Amino acid sequence: LLAVMLAGVTPVPAADPPPVTRHRLANGMTLLVRESRAARVVAVSLQVPGGSATEEVPTAGLTNFLQAVMVRGTARRRAVEIAAAVEDLGGGIDASGDVDHAEISAHALADHWQALLDLLAEVTLTPAFAPDEVERTRRLILGRIQSRADTPLAFATDLMMRELYGPHPYALPPGGEAASIAAVTRETLIAHYRRVYRPDRLVLAAGAARPLPLAAVRGASPVQERGASLCLISAPPPPARRSALLAGSRRELVVIGSYWGGRRQRRIERRWRRFVRFCPLLQRGSFVRLG
Repeated sequence: LLAVMLAGVTPVPAADPPPVTRHRLANGMTLLVRESRAARVVAVSLQVPGGSATEEVPTAGLTNFLQAVMVRGTARRRAVEIAAAVEDLGGGIDASGDVDHAEISAHALADHWQALLDLLAEVTLTPAFAPDEVERTRRLILGRIQSRADTPLAFATDLMMRELYGPHPYALPPGGEAASIAAVTRETLIAHYRRVYRPDRLVLAAGAARPLPLAAVRGASPVQERGASLCLISAPPPPARRSALLAGSRRELVVIGSYWGGRRQRRIERRWRRFVRFCPLLQRGSFVRLG
C-alpha cells in the first residue's frame, strides 16, 4: 500500500538557489549579496587574502594572531562590550586566519542587519590593539599550540605538513609556533594590519532573509589608503624524501600525505579507497583533502 501511495507522488524539483549579486565599490572593495528566506537571519563574512601562506618561520601565525586581537576591542568598545553588543542583536562575531585567507564573520537576526554591519565596520576599521588584550590573546594561542603538540593526530599532521612542504609557507601551521607567537609585538600587529586590510583586497559577502539596501552596505564598507602589497608565493616543490616518527603510545596512528591536483587527485582517491578495503586498521581512517 505504501508503495502504491508513493508511486502517485510527483517529486518536486529542487528550487534554484537565489542569485548572488556582485558589486565593485569605488574604493576597490568587492561586495557579494544573496537573499535567502530560509531563515530570518543575516550573516556576513569579510575575507582578505593572506594567512600562513604569506608568512615565514619568524612570523608564523601572525595573521591568526591579528584576527584574534581585532575582535577583542575597538577604539570605542572593550572585548566584553563587543560581545554584549552582538549578543543583543541575537548573533555572534568571530575572526580567524587560515592558510590562504583571513576572515571576520558575524551573524544576527535579520531585523538588526544595519547594526551588525556597523559593528563589523567598527571592528575592521578601528581595532584598539590594547596591550592587555594582546597579551591575553597571546596566552590563549600559546595554550592552543601546546594542546596541538599534546594531541597525537594534530602533532602528526603538523609534522607531515613540515615534511611535505619543506621550506614552503604551506608547511607552517596557521596558528603559528610558540617561538613566533612569543616574539609578536603590538607594533608588529599594527603594521601587519595596515598591510592586510586594504579595500582593494577585501571581499564582503552578505546573506540575508530580505534585500539589503546597497547604499547602506556601502556606507558600512571599510575605506583605507592603499598600502604595500603582500608577497605572492610560488608553487611548493615536491617532497624529496619520506620520513617516519615513532613514539611510544597506546594508540596507533598513521598519517600519509602527498599532494596532487586535477585528474591525478581523483585517481589517487579511488586507489586509496580500494586499498583500505584490505586493511581493517585503515578502514577506521579517512581520506582528507588539505587544499
